[in-house]
Amino acid sequence: LMRVEAGLPGEGFVFCCLNQVYKIDPSTFHAFMTILEKVDNSHLVLLKYPPQSMKHIQSYVATHYPALRERIRFLDVVEQKQHIMRSRLMGLFLDTPSCNGHSTVAESLFAGLPVVTYPGNKMPSRVAASMLHAVGLDELVAKDYREYVSLAVRMATDQTYYTDVRSRLIASRHSAPLWDRHQWCAHMDRALMCAARHWTLGGSPMTFTVSDCDVDSGTILRREVELHQAPDPPGWTGDRDHHQRPKMAEGERERERTADTAVSPSSLTDVVPPEAKRGPSE
Repeated sequence: LMRVEAGLPGEGFVFCCLNQVYKIDPSTFHAFMTILEKVDNSHLVLLKYPPQSMKHIQSYVATHYPALRERIRFLDVVEQKQHIMRSRLMGLFLDTPSCNGHSTVAESLFAGLPVVTYPGNKMPSRVAASMLHAVGLDELVAKDYREYVSLAVRMATDQTYYTDVRSRLIASRHSAPLWDRHQWCAHMDRALMCAARHWTLGGSPMTFTVSDCDVDSGTILRREVELHQAPDPPGWTGDRDHHQRPKMAEGERERERTADTAVSPSSLTDVVPPEAKRGPSE
């Protein structure tokens, strides 16, 4: 598949944002335009996602960035396999800081398309940074819009650096945690078992980190879990012994506290969701 066949510019560096358009706020769009201004003969590819967005963006650009009108290209949403193949032809995904791409970023990274992001303070704005960390590319996580622009410009103008980053991203498919679904299922299984054990033993609401130790054996040991006291949730009445918790006879709870806490969860590693035939879902 060639760039022109995919509806992409035949020459120049191709930036893209494959997220739904509602995620592009004014500050982010200004950053996009600043990047285009700094990189000669570069282009920005957006999706018609939704289709009505194209005319509004074109009108906005014509008013505020008239010199860049011809450097913005819009593509139709296509099914997932074609979307991933098309992503391989682009140069750099510019993520949306206020609400990141989620499965869209995962698909792009799998295609070998590097992503630059700028994480915020809420979960939806930190997903891309987490995925970049999981493929060993923390260097593409900016601390502010200024660095976001600088990273994008460097990726487009420093060919040696760009080639190195993209090569490392492609190589990560064989070893990075982001692509290891078996490890993810094992860790998720252990996390749920830890939470259930803590709740059953009468523990207060907590956040916790589950150690990577003994993942293969599926054994959960109390000493492997680091617990941190969390504040009471809003509206909490102070009754820690919630009425839905299974009732225990006198002394049974104390015996549970001192009993061997090893748990062997059932394996989830063979559960693989069916492949979805769709366009980018975030």
